[in-house]
Amino acid sequence: RAVVKREALKWPVAFLPGENAPEQILIDIGADEHEFLAGLAGELGVTEAVIRMALGHVAGVDHHDYFREFANVARPDVANVLRGFVRVWLRDPANEVTAVNFIKAIREATGLE
Repeated sequence: RAVVKREALKWPVAFLPGENAPEQILIDIGADEHEFLAGLAGELGVTEAVIRMALGHVAGVDHHDYFREFANVARPDVANVLRGFVRVWLRDPANEVTAVNFIKAIREATGLE
């Protein structure tokens, strides 16, 4: 991550949590395969077989293109695919805390807290 001096900026700043790209964090949740497959299939309203097929299609795809390519196979639009991945990610209580803390940081940076 680049070094940014907050005081040199004209706008409020809040950094995303962690050291990895948000897309990569969501991609990595597929490591717990069975729970992930069932959860994502339920969120997207498709079968686990469709999720497996989409995951096979995106294996090795750059994280910037991953969700668009996944949607091309699974058929929900990209926004719903991302929403599904996020909702599965939020099922882990530690991730929920991270998300709440990030929202709090945005509110504080913008003076809304």
